Amino acid sequence: MMDRIMRNILMTYRFKPVIGLLSIALAGKLLRVGLVCALGLLVGCASRGGPGEHAGYGQNGLAKPVPQDPGLAGAEKKLSKLRSEGFEAFGDNYLKSGNLESAFIQYDKVLRDHPDNTSVRSKRGLVLLAKGMDAEAASDFERVVKQDPTNALAYEGLGHALFKMDRYEEAKGAFNEALKLNDKLWVSHNFLGIIYDYEDNSAQAVREYQAAIALKPRNGLLYNNLGVSYSLSGEHEKALDAFHQALRYGAKSEKVNNNIGLVLCKLGRYVDALNAFQRSGDEARAYNNIGCFHLYRGDYQKAIACFEKAVKLRPTYYAQASENLKAAEMALYSKSSDVSSALSEDQKLPDSNRRNVLEPTTFLEESATDTAGVGEKTQ
Repeated sequence: MMDRIMRNILMTYRFKPVIGLLSIALAGKLLRVGLVCALGLLVGCASRGGPGEHAGYGQNGLAKPVPQDPGLAGAEKKLSKLRSEGFEAFGDNYLKSGNLESAFIQYDKVLRDHPDNTSVRSKRGLVLLAKGMDAEAASDFERVVKQDPTNALAYEGLGHALFKMDRYEEAKGAFNEALKLNDKLWVSHNFLGIIYDYEDNSAQAVREYQAAIALKPRNGLLYNNLGVSYSLSGEHEKALDAFHQALRYGAKSEKVNNNIGLVLCKLGRYVDALNAFQRSGDEARAYNNIGCFHLYRGDYQKAIACFEKAVKLRPTYYAQASENLKAAEMALYSKSSDVSSALSEDQKLPDSNRRNVLEPTTFLEESATDTAGVGEKTQ
């Protein structure tokens, strides 16, 4: 509901009730002219020398225009500026407290009077991005960089919006532009790393994550992403080290332990993998994950054993393991080397490192003016 209201507010910039306003304005103008003419006639009758001799009127009997007081005009501008600053301050407080709808309303009030305020437009872009209104956010950031081509954070915000719309090549260009302007933007490095992983360029992805870690050495999410890249390139021991660092610095343990379990499977350490998977869920899920790994490796007997164990542990709940068991049995009896057609996308977890990217969950964690949104990956 609130998203619809926000979209309607944005639309008011494009569609305004012009006809109604013109009608009201025209009626008011006609009324004023009529009153002035009536006053002119009255004054003309009362004045001995005719209307032209009255101090407040011209030769035609109409009132002379009163010159505008420059001090009054300046005071109005100052008042408008103070009012906008107040709205912006309210918006910042709402943004920091996570009240995105109220923040949007305050920023929108500023932009109605001052549409060229790039700082507030960037902040509104962040709010739109957090609400999932990616196209609208991109529009705000594009306008900012057009007005101010040196605004690195706006380029980063634009890259984030494009990334969420799966426009990765354009996002990569925006992030690179941001880093040209400010090489301290760790968020841009992180997103570039994810994009390079999508492109199967793990070496470049590792360099981007390492650059981000150099700027934010205690951010667990960055170590998690680095570990995924190492795993994709076959450097499993380095991957394990990175994942343990991720846990040390507070990354989500469920996701990281899942990644650890997958790497341990690749190393053939299935008992350790089972323990890691249990830390990321429960025993039934752990057996299901190991079963999926065996299924992809073509070891159908082991896969069936794992899926049967998972179903036994949660027979009335764990439907996914049941489906995986059917797929393994079908593959075994058909001697098929390709089981991908038998599995749904959700069942392809073990070898789908590049596919499972979580949307940023720590959006705006730095400050109200930072486009912080950490793309966290899981294998």
